Amino acid sequence: MASRVERTPFSDWLWTVDRLMLLALVALMLAGIIFSLAASPPVAARLGLDAFFFVNRHIMYLIPAIVVMLAVAFLSPRGIRRLALIVFIVSLALTAATLFYGAEVKGARRWLVLAGVNIQPSEFLKLATIVWIAAWLSQLRPEQKSIRDFMMPAGVGALVALLSVLAGGDLGTGLIFMMFTAG
Repeated sequence: MASRVERTPFSDWLWTVDRLMLLALVALMLAGIIFSLAASPPVAARLGLDAFFFVNRHIMYLIPAIVVMLAVAFLSPRGIRRLALIVFIVSLALTAATLFYGAEVKGARRWLVLAGVNIQPSEFLKLATIVWIAAWLSQLRPEQKSIRDFMMPAGVGALVALLSVLAGGDLGTGLIFMMFTAG
């Protein structure tokens, strides 16, 4: 166990991490594996695949997700703001690209195939937008807030809402973003 006197990145993280949230995330990950074990073998058998194909795939994607989660947990607030801006710009471009190059599934163009992996960039865009808008608004001083300070986040939210509707046919997300940025 790390001491509070120790000043290493790991000990700082260990003493500041929300342990209940971390425990809840681990429980969700384990529940996902258990649900995959219970539900996916019949589907895999019907498709002529190995019985644990989807379980193995689930775990294969879970490992890099844990690595990314821990890497982001060690970032400073400034690093998180920078990362959110980078992810926002890249995912905005990729979401716009789905309009032209996306694979159509059930009438929606949500997916891009990059290096043999299907990626839904709108999911990254939604998260990055919320973090970026929160960072933008947190830098405003309460006594200096004006309507102009809220125009940039509102415009960004409207753009994300429009792309969500156009690229994914996701009217619900579009409406949520419009309400989020209007409120």
